[in-house]
Amino acid sequence: MGPSRLQKLVRTILSVAVATIFLGWTSGEDASVFETAANGVDRNDAWKPYYERIDGALMALVPAGCFMMGGDGFHDEQPIHEVCIEEPFWIDAYEVTAAEFAAFMNESGVTEYHGCDWITGYNSAEEQFTRIDGQWAPKEGYERSAAFGITWHEATAYCACRGARLPTEAEWAYAARGPDSLVYPWGNELVTENIARYKGQMPIIPGGGVPLIIGTKPAGASWVGAFDMIGNVCEWVSSLYRPYPYDADDGREAGGTVDAQSPRAMRGWAWYHPNWVDPVRANDRFCSQPDATTRFFGFRCASDYSP
Repeated sequence: MGPSRLQKLVRTILSVAVATIFLGWTSGEDASVFETAANGVDRNDAWKPYYERIDGALMALVPAGCFMMGGDGFHDEQPIHEVCIEEPFWIDAYEVTAAEFAAFMNESGVTEYHGCDWITGYNSAEEQFTRIDGQWAPKEGYERSAAFGITWHEATAYCACRGARLPTEAEWAYAARGPDSLVYPWGNELVTENIARYKGQMPIIPGGGVPLIIGTKPAGASWVGAFDMIGNVCEWVSSLYRPYPYDADDGREAGGTVDAQSPRAMRGWAWYHPNWVDPVRANDRFCSQPDATTRFFGFRCASDYSP
């Protein structure tokens, strides 16, 4: 065996060894992340955002833990009470975009869900979507804007098509606030520059009042790395809109086939709020009929964690 072949062999062995070590470190790091997520955390800074792309969507892992749900701003936020998230889960890092929703409409092969036409109301070809060769597509400039004018039934169908689901109200609030029970996703002080869009930033004119491109305000991300949880669009959650304290076992997590008519909770507020900057707090609740839509209704998906 000549020197050149020996050198090549040595380089090969070293490359395999380095690759093995690197992969070992990667696996070990992932294992540590998942172990921490399963064991739970008791403060926000005990967690570093961790992402994976699942079925094409970038999702943030949310560790188990407890937080104080609710606030003292409005009656429907009370009483403030402890809620524990017993299992980790995934939540979309970003709100679902117009491009993603257009792809869903093309893939699903149906035009309506629970009597809700995909193109009624503000979820229409006239504003954010168009038709190209018989296929739905986002209009130019809307591709990475949060989809808006979405009904609860449509949001539910989209997430199911992706093998996911809407987050529960408690999951959404926990992903936004964490064990520290923050007032805003970024902390306890209002920083208007961290809000995706709100109040007078959005003129109510055709083509002028649209959500911001997702992820444009990184300083406003939550402790798990979820973007735009305040402002932009008001996000549907799975839960029926019922009084606190939150109890996942009291019937409020009934699916659409069980209760297709009762109001569903929404979180995060939206770019359109004409009267004040606040409330844009992570505590705030809103609700609407599940088949209703208006210009600032959007959503993101969640998914169960599987070890």
